[in-house]
Amino acid sequence: MAPATLHKALWNSDIPIRRGRNSALRDLVLEMPPALVAKALGYSPLATELHAAQAGRPWAGYASIRRYHGKQLPIF
Repeated sequence: MAPATLHKALWNSDIPIRRGRNSALRDLVLEMPPALVAKALGYSPLATELHAAQAGRPWAGYASIRRYHGKQLPIF
Protein backbone atom coordinates (compact mmCIF):
# COMPACT_ATOMS: atom_id res chain seq x y z
CA MET A 1 0.00 0.00 0.00
CA ALA A 2 1.35 3.41 -0.90
CA PRO A 3 1.91 5.90 1.94
CA ALA A 4 -0.56 8.38 0.43
CA THR A 5 -3.24 5.69 0.20
CA LEU A 6 -2.67 4.64 3.80
CA HIS A 7 -2.74 8.26 4.93
CA LYS A 8 -6.04 8.88 3.16
CA ALA A 9 -7.60 5.68 4.57
CA LEU A 10 -6.57 6.57 8.13
CA TRP A 11 -7.72 10.17 7.68
CA ASN A 12 -11.10 9.08 6.33
CA SER A 13 -11.50 6.69 9.28
CA ASP A 14 -10.87 9.54 11.76
CA ILE A 15 -7.73 7.87 13.10
CA PRO A 16 -5.37 10.55 14.48
CA ILE A 17 -2.15 9.77 12.62
CA ARG A 18 -0.15 12.73 13.88
CA ARG A 19 -0.72 11.73 17.48
CA GLY A 20 0.54 8.22 16.76
CA ARG A 21 3.60 9.49 14.92
CA ASN A 22 4.47 11.89 17.73
CA SER A 23 3.97 9.17 20.31
CA ALA A 24 6.30 6.83 18.44
CA LEU A 25 8.92 9.58 18.13
CA ARG A 26 8.72 10.32 21.87
CA ASP A 27 9.20 6.64 22.66
CA LEU A 28 12.19 6.50 20.34
CA VAL A 29 13.94 9.51 21.90
CA LEU A 30 13.60 7.80 25.28
CA GLU A 31 15.60 4.87 23.92
CA MET A 32 18.36 6.70 22.06
CA PRO A 33 19.82 10.21 21.87
CA PRO A 34 17.65 12.72 20.00
CA ALA A 35 20.55 13.74 17.74
CA LEU A 36 20.82 10.17 16.46
CA VAL A 37 17.06 9.95 15.97
CA ALA A 38 17.17 13.20 14.01
CA LYS A 39 19.94 11.95 11.76
CA ALA A 40 18.31 8.55 11.22
CA LEU A 41 14.83 9.88 10.44
CA GLY A 42 15.63 13.20 8.79
CA TYR A 43 14.22 15.38 11.56
CA SER A 44 15.93 18.50 12.83
CA PRO A 45 17.94 17.99 16.05
CA LEU A 46 15.87 20.73 17.69
CA ALA A 47 12.62 18.88 16.96
CA THR A 48 13.89 15.65 18.46
CA GLU A 49 15.33 17.46 21.50
CA LEU A 50 11.91 19.04 22.08
CA HIS A 51 10.25 15.63 21.87
CA ALA A 52 12.77 14.25 24.37
CA ALA A 53 12.10 17.14 26.77
CA GLN A 54 8.33 16.64 26.43
CA ALA A 55 8.80 12.92 27.06
CA GLY A 56 10.59 13.81 30.29
CA ARG A 57 14.12 12.78 29.39
CA PRO A 58 16.30 15.46 27.83
CA TRP A 59 19.68 14.02 26.91
CA ALA A 60 21.76 16.91 28.27
CA GLY A 61 23.90 14.47 30.24
CA TYR A 62 24.44 12.12 27.32
CA ALA A 63 28.06 13.13 26.76
CA SER A 64 28.96 12.03 30.26
CA ILE A 65 27.47 8.55 29.80
CA ARG A 66 29.34 7.99 26.53
CA ARG A 67 32.54 7.37 28.44
CA TYR A 68 33.43 3.82 29.30
CA HIS A 69 36.54 3.09 31.37
CA GLY A 70 37.96 6.50 30.48
CA LYS A 71 37.66 5.90 26.75
CA GLN A 72 35.45 8.01 24.48
CA LEU A 73 32.91 5.84 22.67
CA PRO A 74 31.84 6.66 19.10
CA ILE A 75 28.25 7.72 18.51
CA PHE A 76 28.04 6.78 14.85
